[in-house]
Amino acid sequence: MDSTKKRYAKLEAVLADAYIQATEGKGHERHDDGELIENQHTLRTGRTHPGFLTGQAAKKIEEQAGMDSPERKKQELLGAIIYCAFQIILLDKDINK
Repeated sequence: MDSTKKRYAKLEAVLADAYIQATEGKGHERHDDGELIENQHTLRTGRTHPGFLTGQAAKKIEEQAGMDSPERKKQELLGAIIYCAFQIILLDKDINK
C-alpha cells in the first residue's frame, strides 16, 4: 500500500460504508427502483426541487445529534454522505453538458 492510500484508508472505509448502505442497506431497501442511480426517484426529485438533496443531508446531520447510539449516528451520517453524493451526481451532469 502506498503511503497516500495508507493515510486515507479510514476515509476510504467510510465512503465504502456509505456505498454499502446505498446499494445493500436502508437506502437500497427504501429507494432502489431498479433504475440507474441517476434515474432513481431521489435524483429525479433532486432535479426538480433544488435544495432537496442537500436539505435531506442537513436533516440527517441534525437528527443524528439527538441520537444516543453511536451506530445509529453513524448510519444517519452515512445517509447524509449519500445525499451529498447524489447532489454531486447532478452537478457533474451540469458540469459535463
